Amino acid sequence: MKRTLLPAADSLFALAVAVVFTGCAIATIPYQEPSGPLWGFTEDSLVRSDIGRSLVVSKTKEQCERSLTAAGRQPNADQVARYSGCRPVVFGSGDAYWTFTFPPHILLATAWGAVNRETCEKARRVMGAQSGVAVSPCTLTSIELK
Repeated sequence: MKRTLLPAADSLFALAVAVVFTGCAIATIPYQEPSGPLWGFTEDSLVRSDIGRSLVVSKTKEQCERSLTAAGRQPNADQVARYSGCRPVVFGSGDAYWTFTFPPHILLATAWGAVNRETCEKARRVMGAQSGVAVSPCTLTSIELK
């Protein structure tokens, strides 16, 4: 059964705390900057100024649209976050993001990023535990959305 890799912004902290207290360890894979044609969307929290902007990156426009649809289905999604549309993404230029990557067999997302390291680390712990797969460490990179 596939799990959604995009928790609602308001539940990110609660899920991170649950992972810490249950003692779940997160397996790690090496960070490899995604390349090739990529698509992504941003999420801006409307309720938590400390979260800031996050970014979901997928390999195809169709996968990006599915991720965006899944994010929009979260409870009260329109009240807790503002989502951009899916756009082409280029790593190596643009705004700074802390990102982690998923293994290639995960289809909904190739990478996930945030403008601050703390949000990236919390999301990495939560999404690694939820998906049951190894994820890379959060790594500072630059990303441009076209």
